[in-house]
Amino acid sequence: MWTSEQITEHQYAGTTIPSALFKLPEAAHLAAVIFSNSATVAKFHRMGTERGYGPDDVALLRYGSVLNPDPAADHPRPHAYVVGDYSPEDHETFSEGFHILHNPWARTPIADGVFHGFTEHRLRDDGLVLSTTSRADFFVSHTVVFHLSNARTTARGYAARFLAGPGPGPDASP
Repeated sequence: MWTSEQITEHQYAGTTIPSALFKLPEAAHLAAVIFSNSATVAKFHRMGTERGYGPDDVALLRYGSVLNPDPAADHPRPHAYVVGDYSPEDHETFSEGFHILHNPWARTPIADGVFHGFTEHRLRDDGLVLSTTSRADFFVSHTVVFHLSNARTTARGYAARFLAGPGPGPDASP
């Protein structure tokens, strides 16, 4: 069961700052915060590769974790794929990985869906957060580049190993 607790401040290295940015009076004109940890060089490599740019002896493996749809889940679900091993309608979009954190107290709020494809997060009346998305999104991901004659086969093998779960040793990552 998910619960919520109110945090009033954050402390780091002897500095204390107030929490709840959106509750601060001066934040009334801040409608939302847009965040992405995936607008990286790797994202553009993946998008180019899945559209046919790049040499045939290069394959990209993306692995990490995504939302687990089980309502009782307390951990994300592992996910891995070789870039390009799917149909064009499943290509990565620019908006994938972008999140909008809506200010519930904004004087002029942003309507849902204004930023098509972004994952949106809104504070509910019960203190929990409602997150909506049009497609599964990685919580964390890594992109590995293979450059060898059998790159796609090698990348597929690493994806299968990652999805099979932890093996021997401290690191189950490819």
